Amino acid sequence: MSGYKVGYGKPPKTRQFKKGKSGNPRGRPKGSLNLATDLTAELGEHITVREDGRPRKVSKQRALMPGSSRNRPMTTTNQSTPTSCKS
Repeated sequence: MSGYKVGYGKPPKTRQFKKGKSGNPRGRPKGSLNLATDLTAELGEHITVREDGRPRKVSKQRALMPGSSRNRPMTTTNQSTPTSCKS
């Protein structure tokens, strides 16, 4: 038997990564977006809101700001209303 000791931080030679190979060969695919990138893109899109009776285009981020509570989207989306649980 060789002088190599197996223990903490020293796996058997047969279990170690081969030269030139990664421990995560598939890994994260190139071009995949993370949450921050998706959120930035979504909030950067523009929507039409009605302010003082006039239509105006603003970003979704600006429309969600607390100071712009008078900004209301001109069109409504198809959102299901929550149903109450009846006992």
